[in-house]
Amino acid sequence: MSRYKLKIILWFTGLLTSILIAVSVSLYTILGYQLRQEIDRNILDKTDRIDHLLRTTDEPPPCDRRFLGDIIRNERNSFWDIREYTDITDDKFILVAYCQDSLMYLSEKYKDVEKSIQQFRIKRNHTSTILLANIPFSMASIPKRGYTIYVGYELSTIRSVQKRILEVILFIFPFGVILTIVCGYFVTQRSLKDIRTITNTTSNITSKNLSERIPVPSGKDEITQLILTLNSMIDRLEKSFIMVQQFSHDAAHEIRTPLTIIRGEIEELLKDDECSENISTTIESILEEIEYLSSIADKLLLIHSLDTSKIEYHFTDVNLDKIIEEIYEDASVLSIEKQLIIKLHKNDPVVIRGNEELLVRLLWNLIDNAIKYTPSKGKVTISLAEKKAKAVVTVTDTGIGIPKAEIPKIFDRFYRVDKSRSRELGGSGLGLAICKWIVELHHGQINVKSKVHQGSQFEVVLPLHSETV
Repeated sequence: MSRYKLKIILWFTGLLTSILIAVSVSLYTILGYQLRQEIDRNILDKTDRIDHLLRTTDEPPPCDRRFLGDIIRNERNSFWDIREYTDITDDKFILVAYCQDSLMYLSEKYKDVEKSIQQFRIKRNHTSTILLANIPFSMASIPKRGYTIYVGYELSTIRSVQKRILEVILFIFPFGVILTIVCGYFVTQRSLKDIRTITNTTSNITSKNLSERIPVPSGKDEITQLILTLNSMIDRLEKSFIMVQQFSHDAAHEIRTPLTIIRGEIEELLKDDECSENISTTIESILEEIEYLSSIADKLLLIHSLDTSKIEYHFTDVNLDKIIEEIYEDASVLSIEKQLIIKLHKNDPVVIRGNEELLVRLLWNLIDNAIKYTPSKGKVTISLAEKKAKAVVTVTDTGIGIPKAEIPKIFDRFYRVDKSRSRELGGSGLGLAICKWIVELHHGQINVKSKVHQGSQFEVVLPLHSETV
């Protein structure tokens, strides 16, 4: 899973979890509030009923605990209705009666809170939370002439309901979080589908298929606008690339004939015995530059043909060991002047399907580079072996080496690690680019290992059987 996808899933999960927590807390709080409101309404309804019963009583009771208790317990008295209405119908109700600051009556089931009972200051038609022996009650008062009756309801019911709700929430919450993670994963997969399409398409677009475009989804969202912008950018790149290709081809083609003519004329001048030594030296220098320009023109034309696929390369059975042996012999001659040791370490008989002309150019470029960039009295080793149905060609030198940071760039066109030295040795920065293209044409790989001042090793791995291109 990518870091970006994980981040989106975490954000999505965090958001939905926060919503789930907010809903749970709101449900917990609102339900408690609604229950309290319902209890308060019930208490006030009972106080209204009791107040109505007291209005029908012939005379107010005297402030006598026993007498008042007898009246309340007397079924023929209105106070019996009060007791039945509060004490019996719901065991959570409490009835308290005061007369001149003296407790006249307390519900039997709450006798253990008698020590906490006191005269309460509660406004008429209002409720208030009263704590009796650490038990919370919602209380309302019925003030009458000479006495006061209090009706209350134990609030532990609310807390019990809230506790059960909390237990349910805590039980469901982990499953809710898991569900949000799963939903977040699938939503993210769906959301990133277009992003993956963009990534896959753009990563496959190279100089060889600049005509390919990213599929545009329906709709007018930000992703669609992004894809349209990228496609527009690729359009401009394609046009610019075609113009550069055409310019390279036209320039190389136009200078090729004049260079050939100039080289012929200069070679004729060198045959003239009347030329002084200084003039001959200058002409030879000019001739070298012309040959260098001609080489660049030839390579540009070759690269243009490779890019545009104008040439069809047919593959045949090629004896790779024979090609290497011939190049080894030529390289041995070239290395005499620099006193290099050219060694053919291993040359197994290997036959592959490929284009012989391109394979000769590939191997010669690699060996020629090894000779050019290896100091005098250095060593170049060539080997060919068959490994796992693949031909492995290795060219190792004890030359100047390539900095590690430069290795990924050496196959870029016109790129040279040491521009001054490369120009001095006749390098144009196109040789390795051509090598890489030839290897890819044969469905192979080219690998490089190098250390500065110690040397380089180029390894070419080619399959024994490739399709005709």
